[in-house]
Amino acid sequence: MKTTSCIYTSALIATLALSAPIAHAQILAQWDFSSNLEATEEAPGITASAVSYGSFSGFSPSGNTYTRSSGGQDLFARVFQAPGGSDRILGTSESIAVDTRQTYFEFTLTPSSATDFGTLTADITAQVISSSDPGNSFEAHYLLRSSQDGFVSNIGTGSISTPSTDANSGSNRTGEFSADISSFQDIDSTITFRLYTYVTSDGSLNSNHVIRLDNITVNAIPEPSQAAIAFGIVSLAAIASVRRRRKS
Repeated sequence: MKTTSCIYTSALIATLALSAPIAHAQILAQWDFSSNLEATEEAPGITASAVSYGSFSGFSPSGNTYTRSSGGQDLFARVFQAPGGSDRILGTSESIAVDTRQTYFEFTLTPSSATDFGTLTADITAQVISSSDPGNSFEAHYLLRSSQDGFVSNIGTGSISTPSTDANSGSNRTGEFSADISSFQDIDSTITFRLYTYVTSDGSLNSNHVIRLDNITVNAIPEPSQAAIAFGIVSLAAIASVRRRRKS
């Protein structure tokens, strides 16, 4: 009888856990750059700014330097100014990106009440645009900082590399940048984030070497799913039932 009871209890627990929907982290703000630099999604009580640029070595945003791509619907920056320019835009180290060239994309979030942050993610790409010349491989680096400490320390870092190419062929590699920002708890005032970028390579680079950034998403800390809650409740009930039977 006790064995049968345990089997029924286990089956009930499994059924409830599998049938209940799994909760996802709430999106606080998102930018997909489908039409402009404005946020495409904001949670209630969150005001998100448009994405803006750092000084990018003093260059103005354009298709020859850095801007939002109307075709790819993302943000991009060339390593060198186009067409075929010798003026470098992106640096080769973290310190150059942060202190010298100011190559970053910036955005702010203003909560109307205390908010707990969870993660910040983005799609990152390293690309060699097809041209009549071969293209060397390179690695695009990204790092996240915030106004909470005056943009001093890295909250998260990520990189993506793309292989070399032959003449008249291009290449690109895309990955996910993800940073844990759960240390930002009870935020009730404006916070600014900056995603800095720089590149490294063993060979020479040019204006056909490009970094891209898309789908920037700031999430809240996810709440327990209904499945987890149901599983916990039923498990406690099952334990209590077993204990009662043993006493009897």
